[in-house]
Amino acid sequence: MEEEDIILEFGGVAYYIDFNGIDNMLKSDDPDLESKDVEETESETTYINGGVEKTIVKTKGYHKSREIDLSRYETYRTLLEILLTYNEEDDASLGVERGLLKTPLPFKIAFNTLVKYGILKSL
Repeated sequence: MEEEDIILEFGGVAYYIDFNGIDNMLKSDDPDLESKDVEETESETTYINGGVEKTIVKTKGYHKSREIDLSRYETYRTLLEILLTYNEEDDASLGVERGLLKTPLPFKIAFNTLVKYGILKSL
């Protein structure tokens, strides 16, 4: 990774955003939102004088792509926005733990959450 690729340096440690980590966190626990092959059946019945004249059954199959959990997406988007818009200078010699003591609460929450869930990783 080259120096211009570094997303964030904090407390003397360089961090990057793991997009595979984001992808894994956005997956829903709901099996209905996962990628799968789907088949839909539609029937159309024509009635004449109270009786059934004909019934047409149409079947359509397609691949439904994976859907993301929107609440998780919005949460991680907000955490990344907080992290990336923080522009106060820190003393790299303090290290990460002591550097976090001087940051506002939203930054602490965003930083610690993204590290804990493997989205923000140190180089």
